[in-house]
This record gives sequence, C-alpha cells and structure tokens, in this order.
Amino acid sequence: MIELLAAKKAFKENLVFEDASVQLHRGTYYTLTGPNGSGKSTLMKCLLQQEELTEGQMLLNGAPVKSSSRPFRTQVFGINDAIGWLPGVTVGQHLEMMARAATEINEALGTDPENLYSPREALEELGVPQAYDRQPYTLSSGQEQRSRLASLLVRPARYYFLDEPEKRLDSAGVQWITEWVDWRVTDLGDMVCIATHDPLLNEIAGTVNLRFPLNQEESRA
Repeated sequence: MIELLAAKKAFKENLVFEDASVQLHRGTYYTLTGPNGSGKSTLMKCLLQQEELTEGQMLLNGAPVKSSSRPFRTQVFGINDAIGWLPGVTVGQHLEMMARAATEINEALGTDPENLYSPREALEELGVPQAYDRQPYTLSSGQEQRSRLASLLVRPARYYFLDEPEKRLDSAGVQWITEWVDWRVTDLGDMVCIATHDPLLNEIAGTVNLRFPLNQEESRA
C-alpha cells in the first residue's frame, strides 16, 4: 500500500496543495480528477518522487519513501511529461535499456516473466512498430505517446502513476489504456492511478475517483 499523509507542496509563497492524505491499495484502479491548474500534475510528480513534498510523508508498505530506495525503484513506475527520452537514441534503444533493467526488477518482484513484452513486441502492440528505429522527435505526437505507453509493457511494477496518458491519442489509443488497466488491476492485482479528464477512463468498472484536493470524499464507478 502507498500512503500519503498530510502532504503539502509549495513553491516559495505559491501553495499548490496542502492537507492531502490518501491510501492507495493494490488491486485497485484510481482516477485523480480536478480543474486545470489545481495541482494534480504536481501531486503525481511527488508520488513519483520527481518533486519533494514541502510537508507530510509518503509511505510504501509502511516505510518512508526515498526515490533511491530499492523498494521504490522496483515497485513504482509512471509516465508524465517530466519523464523524457534519453537524448540521441532511438525509441528502440531507449526501451532496450529499460528492458535490461526490467529483468532484474521482475526477479525482485517475483512476477511472471511471461507478462513482460520485448521492446519490439510492445511497440507492435501499440501499433507503432516503425518507432523502434526512429528518434522520438521524428514521430507524430500520437505516435510518440503510443511509444511512451509501450514502456508500460516493458517495465514491470506494482504501482503505476500516469498523468493524462490519453493526451494526443485517438479513441483507439484511449481504449487500449482501458484494456491495459483491466489487465494490470484485475488480472495481475497491481495498482493504477491516472490523472485524467477523459470520461472513458473515469468509467472503467470499479474505478475509485479521487477528487482533487485530496481532502474530499472519494467515489466509485
């Protein structure tokens, strides 16, 4: 379980959020919703340890989280605009490096290696096999986003945080995300949390909707 306790984030005098507390359980799908500019993306960065909380605490299975700790690095993964591509490499080269680390992570998690995709298989699944030999900047915005989503098939985790993964996708791409969520949560028992404005992603059966700021009651689909 991941817990956020009385979390606050501010940039100098600019308060982004405060008194944010939530428990995130494996085997559950969460959506994080709220107005533009309310701080959802900043919260997701904090959950991925890309930003430090100003106050409060984040726990993973009862222990304080550090981005450098092995439990966090093996169990938590995500996608947002702050996670970029390695410079000067193709999409395939980027994913191959991720795949090499994924083997060790998979062993640490004790999960079935049959659930891992190779980079080529992942890009094929997302409908962008041509991206393997191309640098990200040569792709359309939709192709690049699908290539980012391919990392979800290459890199295993227990807890996934995705910030508006539907951006730049067509309806088929959004549908793919719903199917991936069902696989990870229902079949494999993982936790997925998505910050989104998309109605389809908020209507998946069993969705627990967390309304931002996180001092409001949650609702279930």
